[in-house]
Amino acid sequence: MVDPGTWFITKCLDPRRALLAGDLGKVIADALAFHADRGDVVLGALCAMPDHWHALLSPVRPRALPAFMRDLDHWVSSQGGSGLANGGSRWQDGYQDTRIRSTRQFHFMRGYIHGNPVDKGLVPCPGDWPWSTACPAYARCATIP
Repeated sequence: MVDPGTWFITKCLDPRRALLAGDLGKVIADALAFHADRGDVVLGALCAMPDHWHALLSPVRPRALPAFMRDLDHWVSSQGGSGLANGGSRWQDGYQDTRIRSTRQFHFMRGYIHGNPVDKGLVPCPGDWPWSTACPAYARCATIP
């Protein structure tokens, strides 16, 4: 069992190809929003980029992060796996996680997640990226300490 806490998560395509910008990005954002609405996680931020996604989240149940990520991976793959295979990519094994240890670090990582599409030149403002909690469509899912 992993200790409870808040985590910055990154999950990438291998190789990294821009396959998530449309329907697959929506699958990821919808799945994270669903789990936040259901109370499985407290979601601080999410952003599905063209070749990876980020989230800032706290699993609610003691089963913690590995089980949540396994279930999420299974769902996302079942919904969009053929699109990845057709594009010559797959999900990386595992994911990167960083434990968030302070409110200051939380806000820094939240800004990083929301700013990612702007930094990559995809949109002029964070709220313009459709698969992000910076966008009004998903903002309701985010909880800020």
